[in-house]
Amino acid sequence: MIILGIDTSANTASAAVAEDGRLISLFSVNLRLEHSRRILPMIDSVLRAAEKTPEDVGLFCVSRGPGSFTGIRIGVSTVKGLAFAKNVPCCGVSTLEALAYNCAGLPDGSIVCPVMDARRSEFYNALFTMENGSPVRCAPDRALPYGDLFTELKEKYGSRRITVCGDGAVKFMTMLSGSGGSLPAVKACENDLYQSGASVARLGFDMYKRGESVSPEALMPEYLRMSQAERVSGGK
Repeated sequence: MIILGIDTSANTASAAVAEDGRLISLFSVNLRLEHSRRILPMIDSVLRAAEKTPEDVGLFCVSRGPGSFTGIRIGVSTVKGLAFAKNVPCCGVSTLEALAYNCAGLPDGSIVCPVMDARRSEFYNALFTMENGSPVRCAPDRALPYGDLFTELKEKYGSRRITVCGDGAVKFMTMLSGSGGSLPAVKACENDLYQSGASVARLGFDMYKRGESVSPEALMPEYLRMSQAERVSGGK
């Protein structure tokens, strides 16, 4: 099966083509540019590099959130549009879980802590432990203040190596250092730090094998919290 995975949930835009879980091509750009202008040309590039066409794709995968409200909408709507014509199955994956897949090469028992800058002094976060080369979820996707996340990591995993990844990793590590907090935490290497279409494709294929794919019509974003406009209007 040919799988297309894309992520536009944060500053990084990424698209990848895989075949039955094996990565064939990957294109990522980590710039503050409009994903709406970039993602379709990127998809075209990775398909051409893999010598495939959109008609060859048997599964479309996309980060459904959390992340940038605009970025998530761009990614989900792009996949819905591509998959709709032939009703190709889709998998909307957790951005945080896909980030944990970046760290699949870590030893079993390692703790992976994806963090994304959620603004308002919070991080989007989830926690995973590595088992047999795959992340196993230990905490749900949520938005937490730094202090709450630090306390949880200290109490539950204070004696274990914690790998921090995601676009909020640098901010988290800076706050950890500045607060004098003590945790056995390290920042993931640069290649594993940011959102990747390859990890989205791998996670999506795992979900597909578990029977968790949906139709293009059923694919929906998951924001975790209301947008600024919704908060201002009282959620109406």
